[in-house]
Order: sequence, then C-alpha cells, then structure tokens
Amino acid sequence: MKYDSTSHLQQQSSHIRHSLCPNSSLDLTSVDFVFAVTRAYPTIKPLGSWTRDLLARITELKLWIEGTYPICYWLAGFTYPADFLTAVLQTTARKNQIPIDTLVWDFTTIYKDEMEITEYPKEGVYVKGLYLEGAGWDKANDCLTVKLPQKTTPFASRPSRTDPECTRRSLIQTSNRTKNFLQKYLEFFLKTSFSSKRMLTGRDNHTYSSLTALDCRAQVQSSKNHFRSSILQEPKHMELIVPMPIILFKPVVNKKRNLKGLYQCPLFLYPLRTGTRERPSFILFVTVKCGAQESDYWVKRGTALLLALAT
Repeated sequence: MKYDSTSHLQQQSSHIRHSLCPNSSLDLTSVDFVFAVTRAYPTIKPLGSWTRDLLARITELKLWIEGTYPICYWLAGFTYPADFLTAVLQTTARKNQIPIDTLVWDFTTIYKDEMEITEYPKEGVYVKGLYLEGAGWDKANDCLTVKLPQKTTPFASRPSRTDPECTRRSLIQTSNRTKNFLQKYLEFFLKTSFSSKRMLTGRDNHTYSSLTALDCRAQVQSSKNHFRSSILQEPKHMELIVPMPIILFKPVVNKKRNLKGLYQCPLFLYPLRTGTRERPSFILFVTVKCGAQESDYWVKRGTALLLALAT
C-alpha cells in the first residue's frame, strides 16, 4: 500500500487549525495513526499544551546529557516511564546482589522543594510532577483526604438566601461599597478634568499637570480593583486534580506487609486510563495512606495518580 504524503500533510494541517495534537483524533486503523504512534509519545493534550510539554521534555533530557544525573526525575518526561523504573530495580538488584524478582517498591513522601534536595537518595529515585485525581492530599497527616472548597463555610452553616435580615444586610453592604466606589471615581474624574484644563489653558504658569499619566493609570487600576473586590462571587468548586509532593521510589525486599489503612493507588500515563491497544496507560500501584476513609471508598471514587494532564 503506497503512502500518500499529500493526504497526510492535509490531515496534519487540519489538526493544527483545530488545535489538536498529531495523534489525538486519528482512526486507530488508519495509516496516519500508525505513522503518528510510531513517532510520538502517547498524549491527549491539545496542540498548544503538547508543544510546551515537548519543549519541556527536550530541556529535561538536554540538561541530563550535558550535565549529570538529575536528583529529582520528572517521570512524565520519559516516553517509556515503566522501563525507567525497571532499570532502577535492576541497578538496585545488581548493587546489593539480590534477585530482581524479590524487590518491590516502597514510597515515601518528601515535603521539600526540588531546590532544597541536594543529595541523591541511598536507594531509589526521587520522582516529581505527579498529580492526584479524585482526592485531596493532607500534608499534615501524609494521607488522602476529601478535598473541600477553600475559604468557604460548610453549607449547613451558611445563612439562607431567603432570610430577610440576611438580605437586608447584603443590600446595605453592597450599597455602601457602590457608594464608596462612585465617590472615588467622581474624585478621580474631577482631578483629571481639572488637570486637563490646566494643561490646555496654561493657567497658573503650569506647563504640565501635577497629575501625570502614570498617576492616572494607577488611579484607574485602583478603581478597577476596588470595583472587582465589590462584586459577589461564587466560591470555588471542589478541585478534582491536585499536585503531589516529591515521592521517593525506593526498591526494598518483598516482605509480608499489612495493607490495612493503605490504598493501592494506580498510576497512569494520562487521564485516558484505558490507554490504547499498543500502549496501556497503567504503570504500577503506589501505596498511600487512606486517612479517615477505607480503601474501598477511594476505589469507588476512582482515585488515581497521573503523570500528565489533558491540558
């Protein structure tokens, strides 16, 4: 079957116009899909995010080549992250002269910034850039938690919108804020008009106005900010995806361990958890603490770790 390069270029041009990455909307049985899969890593990012992600991968590998081994590895920057983790297991097995089949992963959360970690771990690797989907992360207790909206009160304790007293107070507050804003805006308008008149007539022997253009812009920005702060807004919704701190992936000898209070959190390449026939998305299970809930709760919730997002 002869490959038509013209149709392939037309297809790629269509993807660019619709802000799609090269392999995000191709037919699984088409020649274009095989062409793209054999040359690109799996992703569902749009074109803009895919380009930034590609440049970040190139930069990460370039620093590794020109320098030395990184202290913290960006696991999402590898086309085959599972093979990298297998290489870490092989290195540990050869170093300690033990069979690789007897090694399993142990996970420790590191609450430090990447720049604060200056030494390599004795065993394993530091991994950065993971995302937690379907749960929040409690740094104080080092466990999973239900992510609540920030800086909001529980729904039961909020005053009713039909309460007359609550409505009256809200109207008074809104009226006072609007009054203050209009007063400031009127003062600014009068100052600007008076200064412009002085500039045109040249009275009082003033060639330039005392109120400069920079002051005008500052006053306008201040008025805009005050106006924005006076608008009532809905609280932020529950966050579905939160960034995870750095995690130490440490190979240890497999021993019987009690999994009570622990959740085997699956790690996927990207939000499309099924992946494709050629490239499954699942990598391995990461053991984390369940917190106040049982592990079955997080299973039903679909809690998982992701290497990359869809945006």
